[in-house]
Amino acid sequence: MAMSLNTNLLSFLMPCAGAAFQVDITAYGTLGTIYNTASYFATPIFGAIADSRGRRTAVVLSVVIMGVAGGGAATSQSWLALCLWMGLMGVGLGGVMVPFDLLSEIAPPKQRGAVLNLTNWFWCAGSILVLVAAWFSVGSLAPGFPPSSWEPWRVLVLMVVTPVLFALVLTPALVESPHWLVEQGRCDEAMAVLEKIARLNCRPPISGDAGLGDSLLSARLSARPSAGLRDSLLDLVADDGADADVGAGAGGVTARLDPGAVRLSRLSQGVSMSARANHERAAATPAERAARLCLKPLGLGGAVDILAEPALRQRALTHWLLWLIAGFGWAGTVYFQTFILGNNGSASDDAGDAGSGPTNASSAFACDFDYTAQLPVLASELPGTLLVQLVVDSPRGPFGLWGGRRGVQICAFTVLATSSATMALGVGVIGSTAVTVLAALSRFSLAAGNSAMWIAAPEMYPTRVRGLGANTAFLFNVMGCIPASNWVYSGLPGWLIGAVIAAANLSVAVIASFLPETAGIGFDEDH
Repeated sequence: MAMSLNTNLLSFLMPCAGAAFQVDITAYGTLGTIYNTASYFATPIFGAIADSRGRRTAVVLSVVIMGVAGGGAATSQSWLALCLWMGLMGVGLGGVMVPFDLLSEIAPPKQRGAVLNLTNWFWCAGSILVLVAAWFSVGSLAPGFPPSSWEPWRVLVLMVVTPVLFALVLTPALVESPHWLVEQGRCDEAMAVLEKIARLNCRPPISGDAGLGDSLLSARLSARPSAGLRDSLLDLVADDGADADVGAGAGGVTARLDPGAVRLSRLSQGVSMSARANHERAAATPAERAARLCLKPLGLGGAVDILAEPALRQRALTHWLLWLIAGFGWAGTVYFQTFILGNNGSASDDAGDAGSGPTNASSAFACDFDYTAQLPVLASELPGTLLVQLVVDSPRGPFGLWGGRRGVQICAFTVLATSSATMALGVGVIGSTAVTVLAALSRFSLAAGNSAMWIAAPEMYPTRVRGLGANTAFLFNVMGCIPASNWVYSGLPGWLIGAVIAAANLSVAVIASFLPETAGIGFDEDH
């Protein structure tokens, strides 16, 4: 939700705070550029923290920074101070991928897509919340609502940062990732986390009976489970809920696994993956070992692991390219739609003859939006998210295009490109009703495509580098966002602005076709 809140906030804050500080309209994009640039540099740091210090530590740090920055932004006394505080907000946003990694490592593989997509409902809620907050602060419902001594845009910032502060209060309830704990050799803590999750969900104890839990935990703590026991456990991964027999391994363990023990069997993969990773590191070339030695103090040694393995390197580079272009397409779509549906945008009667883009109009007029038109557009994210909820775990149709992670991305971004390009023609060409309908279709497709893209991100990487790999993808996403605000407020014709944004979204659909389908995979064994 934090990224949804902040990005949608920027689409209102850039023109409204810019008007309040009387800066030129062409400088509005500076606020978004500073925000995204700060997030760009902070993202790999949070990924390294997540892999070296834990997912929970990175999440808490991220939320604290965003809370402090939000309060500072609301009290800024100059445009420069506001830019600096929003830059700090961008630093906090650098950790936005980590909670997604954490949830993905707790969710069962067969239902992981549906579980992760639940977070996208909060994304939709964030978009609508910002619109309502803007309506009550800088919009037509504002008169008489904020105290007269408060500037409306400050009220908007305070209203939007409130959910972030609420998240800060809830951070003590976060658990650490069992996968990460196993990777660090802290198997007793991983067991404790699983026991806690089982109790909260009213499930049977993880440890099981007949002494199996002790034998299994002992094997995990030693970080060297017998081949027979490990192979038997891996055979059970395909069925979470069934009881099963474990044949006698080295040590003579023979018992019946309860569902809790079957769930624990997933963690046995972490040890074998750690052993494999250690073997690969030992066989690394001198250049790779030197690079890892230099990057390890920065927490970035995992970057060498990603780039040293050919299959993982190819997947990662393709994945990062997709997120780079998607960042520009996504931010550009959000910013441009907010403008084009504004009373000063190309969807208005005054400026709709050729879909012209933002111009150097008076700053006071720039903070003016058609909220009644934007509400149904933002609400269209809800059915887009619902569609993902229903199909993201089940690839179907020709080439798996009617479901799954990859299929949803290909279809959604293709529709997004088509609708956004047509919308950019403006009301003078296609009419105001058509512009609004196409904007809603664009937002529907944007929600669906981005939901599937985020769900697939942590599944592209093994546990040992998941934080860094997924956060690097987000880094490239932020890199793509950086020029988006300046592009939208460049003063160029609206049709040209929209065409470039549409081309970016179509490119995302094409690149997604080169990535593997990750629906239902178990972490690590498929990497």
